[in-house]
Amino acid sequence: MAAYTRRPGERHGHNWYIPNVSRSSEFRHVAFDANSWKTFIHGRLATLAGDKGAMTLFGKKPVRADARRGEQHRLFAEHACPA
Repeated sequence: MAAYTRRPGERHGHNWYIPNVSRSSEFRHVAFDANSWKTFIHGRLATLAGDKGAMTLFGKKPVRADARRGEQHRLFAEHACPA
């Protein structure tokens, strides 16, 4: 993303951008650097709870009565961890 050349009409953020698709057949979408965001999340999770920049996950109980303990963050873990 750092080497990407900005074009008129695009919106940019930290390792993401929304391309200008007004005069094209493309649909509006966000392009982002997934590896950069995974690195960011890993850094936040590795920081001790209570320290500046730390990230913690909510909850101690399952979301649904039929869900097993710890299942509420499985999708997040599958996206954040390498395959």
